Amino acid sequence: MELTSPHAPGNEPTWRDLNALHQTEDDEAPSLSLDLTHPSTKSIVLSPILIIFVLAFSLLLTLFIRKRGLLFCHNSLVEKTCWRDTVEKKLAADKEKIPKHWRLKPEVITWAKAQPKISGEVIENLLDDETRRITNMNPRELIGQMSQGKLTAVQVVSAFCKRAAYSHQICDLLLEIGFDLALSHARECDEYFKKHGKLIGELHGLPFTMKDQFHIEGMPTSAGYIGWIGTFEGKPDSEKYMKFESLLVEQLKSLGAIAIGKSAVNNNNILGYAVNPHNRNLSTGGSSGGEAAMQALRGSCFGFGTDIGGSVSIPAAYQGVYSLKPSTGRISFQGGVKIAAMPAVVGIMGPSLDLLQSVFKSTLSTSPWIRDQAVTRMPWQGLYDGQSPMRADLAFGFLENDGIVTPHPPVARAMRIVKKAMEMAEIELVGWDPPSNSEVSAIHVSNKSFCYHEILLYPQLTMIPKGALARGDGCLDVWQALELSGEPLTLELERTFPDRRALPPISVVDYQSFVVRMIAFRERWNDYWESSFERTKNGHPVEAIIAPVTPHAGIKRIQTKYSSEKSVIPLPCLNFMLILPGSAYATSLNVLDYPGIGIPITFADQHVDEIDPKFKPLTSKDADVMRTYDPGEFHGSPISIQLIGRRQDEERLFAMAKIVQDAVDNLKRSGVDFLHC
Repeated sequence: MELTSPHAPGNEPTWRDLNALHQTEDDEAPSLSLDLTHPSTKSIVLSPILIIFVLAFSLLLTLFIRKRGLLFCHNSLVEKTCWRDTVEKKLAADKEKIPKHWRLKPEVITWAKAQPKISGEVIENLLDDETRRITNMNPRELIGQMSQGKLTAVQVVSAFCKRAAYSHQICDLLLEIGFDLALSHARECDEYFKKHGKLIGELHGLPFTMKDQFHIEGMPTSAGYIGWIGTFEGKPDSEKYMKFESLLVEQLKSLGAIAIGKSAVNNNNILGYAVNPHNRNLSTGGSSGGEAAMQALRGSCFGFGTDIGGSVSIPAAYQGVYSLKPSTGRISFQGGVKIAAMPAVVGIMGPSLDLLQSVFKSTLSTSPWIRDQAVTRMPWQGLYDGQSPMRADLAFGFLENDGIVTPHPPVARAMRIVKKAMEMAEIELVGWDPPSNSEVSAIHVSNKSFCYHEILLYPQLTMIPKGALARGDGCLDVWQALELSGEPLTLELERTFPDRRALPPISVVDYQSFVVRMIAFRERWNDYWESSFERTKNGHPVEAIIAPVTPHAGIKRIQTKYSSEKSVIPLPCLNFMLILPGSAYATSLNVLDYPGIGIPITFADQHVDEIDPKFKPLTSKDADVMRTYDPGEFHGSPISIQLIGRRQDEERLFAMAKIVQDAVDNLKRSGVDFLHC
């Protein structure tokens, strides 16, 4: 239900205006006194049932409107549409930040938005030759061209800003646009090069984007909250507004990198859904989905997201880009917007492994631990630099499924491709059967409240215990940010806040019990990993683990994600989404604090990726998840695998990821048909 006003935005009548319609300047305000001797008045006064009925009806109507998010903008009925006005003003201002010669014609936007797939031919054919040439260059090649004076930073940044502008107009990906600011910084890079004859740093002139959870000087930060627009994290008139900067941004600028904008969270009331450029009917995969989409469209050279439960690795996998989800303490999140009790990690997304490693290594070169005590004093460990990419004496763990849910057919095929590639390279694979992922969800995100729809249809769901690390605080900060404007809940958040209020936080005792469980789970996992030496030919524990990022080939916008818990399946109503923070395949890395690297392998194909007629579900949850798979709906979706390493061992993990990547590339060059692996 949506209430609309017949008045132009910003000109809504107040109660004073409505009263004035019945008065002239000389009229006195009507008296509110009642003549109690009049029969009609006496009948009203003497009708308590009528009074109770009117009051009850008014109360129910008010509660209904409040529940639908159509009331209480700053708790004022007369301002019920002000959050919409705020959004309209922001969108109009953002449009002006796009140069006129980069604005697509309305008919072009309409046509592009009607296309099922935006990546590839659609976006490429909209670009001029020079923009296409520059934005499709490898970032390392761009650095080389700029170091030789063959390209300027202004040329590079202009090309990527234009491509980002096109991508945003079609897919709604940028919450904040900073093209003018970026071009100003690019000119500074060029002036430095002209004066000193060298680049500022390893990332000189490379444009980047990042999820709108970071502060960049000169750009606002909304994090998708309407109540934060024009404020510093909801605080009006703050001196920090558009002046404060996250430490990571400072580091990147010192290396010569240039911020061009901040990407959208998956769904918000400012832009709506960020569109998956590979299939607009599918989800971008998580809160960093806007950044993953920007990377899929090559709107910047590399990007950053945040991850507390697969929010970097899953979106990257669904949109076919490489990703690094590090352990805590490697990349600084100081000065970022923190939204959960469990520590979020900053992840990197981009077009290649080499680029991710270069960006990660470069950030460490700035010694972030000096200013951020949460970062481990651990410079880049160069033990594997220059080492041969192929070593036959290594062993990898191989996790086909977690014993709870079987991956969709395209994901299973991607795993078979990697298995065949590693076998051809004569690299040992060891079957992996670690402690159950059922414990992962209990620890990570079991503080769920269920909509009354779910409780009526599935009463057993109320048996799931409340309280976990990711939502143990009741998401109070999220609710408070929403209340600033009175904006309605997005479909995802309707499930988080079914009663339209903050969840009760768990007790300190309960929180501590979950921490103890997490520590015990980590110890069991580590013991299992250490014991793998008993099953390897070289007598050493496996170097890394090959696993699915998620069991899904994709996620439709209104659908459950697997989180290894009791069965939670799609329900026959469309006013909320059953979206959990992430697949347990990915969430386990957050609970364990292990790093993970996502590697794109193939694409779903409706002609070969069919459900095996002999498929037997491992669990009832497995059956539910497999029912969500439709070969036609997921056709063409990118499919990735992930490589899992030990805590704070990202350098080794990059070396192992290169081995896997080389093996897959060699398999492809050998002529093996990936469709029939």
